[in-house]
Amino acid sequence: MAKIDYAILDNIINDTLKVVESSQEQLFSIADSAREDYQAVSDELQAIKEQVLKRIQEVDQLEREDRRTRLHLMEISKDFSAYSQDEIKAAYDNAKTVQSKLLLAREREKILREQRDALERRLKNIKQMVDRAEELVSNVGMAMNLLRGDLQRVNAEMRNMENRELHAMSIISAQEEERKRVARDIHDGPAQLLANVVLRLEVTERVMESDLERARGEVRKLKDLVRQSLQDVRKIIFDLRPMALDDLGLLPALKGFVNSFEDRTGIGTNLQILGDERRFNPNWEVAIFRLIQESLNNVAKHSQASFVDVKLELGTTQVIAVVSDDGIGFDVEKAGKVNQERFGLTSMKERVDILGGSFEITSVVNRGTRVVFKLPLPDGDESNG
Repeated sequence: MAKIDYAILDNIINDTLKVVESSQEQLFSIADSAREDYQAVSDELQAIKEQVLKRIQEVDQLEREDRRTRLHLMEISKDFSAYSQDEIKAAYDNAKTVQSKLLLAREREKILREQRDALERRLKNIKQMVDRAEELVSNVGMAMNLLRGDLQRVNAEMRNMENRELHAMSIISAQEEERKRVARDIHDGPAQLLANVVLRLEVTERVMESDLERARGEVRKLKDLVRQSLQDVRKIIFDLRPMALDDLGLLPALKGFVNSFEDRTGIGTNLQILGDERRFNPNWEVAIFRLIQESLNNVAKHSQASFVDVKLELGTTQVIAVVSDDGIGFDVEKAGKVNQERFGLTSMKERVDILGGSFEITSVVNRGTRVVFKLPLPDGDESNG
């Protein structure tokens, strides 16, 4: 067996981490830009709503004035002899003027309402894109952080393990799985949108000379498609690093993920944390987060559950996590033989084994699934606060 040059491996890992870390400021800027777009449209919508309210009040006032002028004309028509020609003419002129103002105010109100409705639809779409972006940003970023922790940990462990070939294959497998997932995200998101952009560009070229207005409409659609594609690309890039996990720690990051999971999937989710909330070894925080994340992702993909309960017990020497759902369940033994990889059970168990913990999954068909993993804390973590 060829001797592994650990210096080269260290350099590869360090170079990879430097590239990721150098992108952090740019990724934050991208996220801020998306939120600024949402805020700008929200402010514009608020201004339009205020204009609509003023216009409604104006229309109400003109309608009352219109009713008064009509009543006055009715009084005149009952006895023309009681009024001079000038008075009759002034009454008719006033009624006509009020009616014209009313028609104009109603038309302006209609236009403002249409603008308001369009902005509300636009704001809703932007909100959905922002939510999707933040969700994908979080997932891809945390995946990258886990990859970094795994590479560093595997590098250290390989120095002390005899079966180095097996661990090399595990690294390759993990990298390939990550590449597949990123490739799938790009194919399903930006690649599809960009293909649509190309088609619309061809349409725009054909109609540009004959139908300028339609060409402008196509350009506006192109801008929306490019903007959506940019959001998807930002999600994939930004989530190469779990910023919340690094900056705030395991528990705030986990709370944020659980909330977004419930919003995204519609599955009722309860998070219960027992013990003193504190920071842990970064690698342990990533591992715990990943295991809970993968368990919840399995719930969303396979369980058809309506509710999932997540309990995290923070002890002085170990961490215990339990994820229970009320879904359709499955045959654990059969899944282990046939499609274990589909549920990600192998990678979850391997991750727990590497950290010296225990992993257990129980499930009953039509009665839900329960995942339990226990991780011993490395020496010194119990004092981290």
